Amino acid sequence: MSSVDLVSLGEHATFFSGFAFEASRFNTEGKGLPVVRIRDVMRGHSETFYDGPFDSRFVVESGDYLIGMDGEFNLARWGGGRALLNQRVAKIASVSPSVDRDFLFRFLVPELKRIEAVTPSVTVKHLSTKVLAQMTIPLPPLDEQRRIVRVLDSADVLRSRRIAAGRGLRELYRGALDRSLVVSAARQLKTSIGEVADFVTKGTTPTSVGLSYTEQGVPFIRVQDLDDGVVRVDSDTLFISRATDQELARSRIHAGDVLVSIAGTIGRVALVPDDGPDMNCNQAVAIVRGGAAVRPRFLRAALESHSVQSQIRKSTVTGTISNLSLAQVRALSVRVPPLADQIRFERIDEAHRAALRRNAAHLTMLNALFSSLEHRAFAGEL
Repeated sequence: MSSVDLVSLGEHATFFSGFAFEASRFNTEGKGLPVVRIRDVMRGHSETFYDGPFDSRFVVESGDYLIGMDGEFNLARWGGGRALLNQRVAKIASVSPSVDRDFLFRFLVPELKRIEAVTPSVTVKHLSTKVLAQMTIPLPPLDEQRRIVRVLDSADVLRSRRIAAGRGLRELYRGALDRSLVVSAARQLKTSIGEVADFVTKGTTPTSVGLSYTEQGVPFIRVQDLDDGVVRVDSDTLFISRATDQELARSRIHAGDVLVSIAGTIGRVALVPDDGPDMNCNQAVAIVRGGAAVRPRFLRAALESHSVQSQIRKSTVTGTISNLSLAQVRALSVRVPPLADQIRFERIDEAHRAALRRNAAHLTMLNALFSSLEHRAFAGEL
């Protein structure tokens, strides 16, 4: 695509915001039409229904492009059938004959993320249809737009396959774990986390004065630092001073501890490595320190299993913020095989983790290549 002039998006597309439907008419029994809320945009379906009167202007159909307007500015093609557009979700209502809808979609996805990154917020970031209309977009001829879409679609297939491979690996692993928990049941001890753990506690958040992103001091682990079974310490990690860490000695994290998220996003699990730095954690993270009967790797795997994750979902108290109490963590039921079986399972665990790491590295490479291709496409260099 040769260099083209930028045009105002508002001259070529319109955006329509959803409605604040009456929450008292929401239900999960399938009465009425599904309501598309922010959480439903990316997953493509809704489990919440609205049974009441509505204006047909707020109806969306499969194939409509929807935009989450709060928090994360996500854009996705709706595939959940006839539904209602809730507040803080917008749809691309119309485009001019000179714009290919799929070209607009491909342009908006990275552009919305750019806007999200520079949008200030005190609590939650907000996007408006006015901002969308004020955006500028390169607009080559339709044939060229469609060529760009074909190129990007083809490249995206590779990313989708790699993501699907990652999901498949996780399901295979959980299946292997679940099978290991029922093999030789007579030799297994059905017990609770409280019985096999030497120590279960959670962290405390100090005053903001004691927190920093300076990468000096002690990493202060939060829910977002628990990622795919491991603890991530990077540029987004908070730190506390050594003195603050001493004051919060009860929640100091040891090598071999298993961490579980118990507020906000519930049920994330991570194992603290033997060679990691000293760490502490906030009140949204529980520390489970296993005893002599359970090895750390197996304890992590048990907490990640379908069985325990199902218990966590059933135990979660949902209010303004979802949470799980320490008593509920201690009460989680687990099957613990003999140590020899746990050691054999560790070999399965390591092979699985290695495969996931390879898959993640490939996906990172594909994402970088796709971003470069995307940039070239809309800079007139493709």
